[in-house]
Amino acid sequence: MTSSGEYTIQNRVLKEMHRERMARIECHSKKVFVEYGDGNGLWLKELKGKALGTQRWASGDRFAAMVASSGGRYQELKSFLENCVNGVELGCGVGTAGLMLAKVYTRMRMTLTDQPQCISLAEENVSFNNLGDRVTVSAYSWGDSVDTFAADPPDFVVATDVLYHASVFDKFLSSLEAFAGLRLREDHWVDDIPNVSTKVHVDIVCKGNDIPTQDKRGDAASAVGLNFNQSSPNCEAPVV
Repeated sequence: MTSSGEYTIQNRVLKEMHRERMARIECHSKKVFVEYGDGNGLWLKELKGKALGTQRWASGDRFAAMVASSGGRYQELKSFLENCVNGVELGCGVGTAGLMLAKVYTRMRMTLTDQPQCISLAEENVSFNNLGDRVTVSAYSWGDSVDTFAADPPDFVVATDVLYHASVFDKFLSSLEAFAGLRLREDHWVDDIPNVSTKVHVDIVCKGNDIPTQDKRGDAASAVGLNFNQSSPNCEAPVV
């Protein structure tokens, strides 16, 4: 039987080996400029060998190259992105996709999300590219609540090279549905009674136009100045 003293020595040796491994990773992980075409590129740092999300992957690079290129077969997508001001990246890793979007579309704000162990590296890459005024990084696990994004719902959600295990598919889809739901709902605080505020959920079909809703919400809608009598014939469903 192994004694407690032997366990202590073993743990100490394992911790030292781990520190040495991490030191080697840091030593070989310096920021480099990665060019993605048409003169566009990003300063990116990787920590290869630490985790899946701390290194670049092929689809993220290809997406960045597509965003950086001019013209081509992706023009319809680019026209859509030009009208977006707020995006979310799921499983951002080092941040390649979201950072390139923010760099090319200069009025766009991006929120990069991933597991906690990836956050500090993504934040470094935001800083390396001087995009801290429009790009934030937040820990988010698929399937969790998206209420923290409700105040400023994203115009789109992007993810590249993120699905490796079938066990997370449902959670990933759940997150996509939840973010899409933010584009279909607005919250209003209605002061219908002195000193008492009531939270009203309003279904949105087309922002900036007449907004249809259920009749039972009509009084609350009137209180916040919304006309629900008819819907706009030119509305398009929100794209996420």
